[in-house]
Amino acid sequence: MNPLKFTDEITQLRGVGAARKQALNRAGIQTISDLISYFPRRHLDRRTIGKINELKEGQEVTIIGKVQAFGMKKGKRRAYFQMILSDD
Repeated sequence: MNPLKFTDEITQLRGVGAARKQALNRAGIQTISDLISYFPRRHLDRRTIGKINELKEGQEVTIIGKVQAFGMKKGKRRAYFQMILSDD
């Protein structure tokens, strides 16, 4: 097997097929060099788990709960998805 070069397309990497290539291309990643020098704009820390009754507006936390009900609701202009979630 020949060694990879920085200028090689990302499809030369194992596990990068057509679907993953398309997703990486949307982020501007086309070559191995692009992938190495890519730094995400934001990192989501999903280790912070919160309780529903302790949430504050604008806070980003992960919630673990049980779906009690869900469905589409009709609004004045369009339909939206609504879900009732419960935790301890």
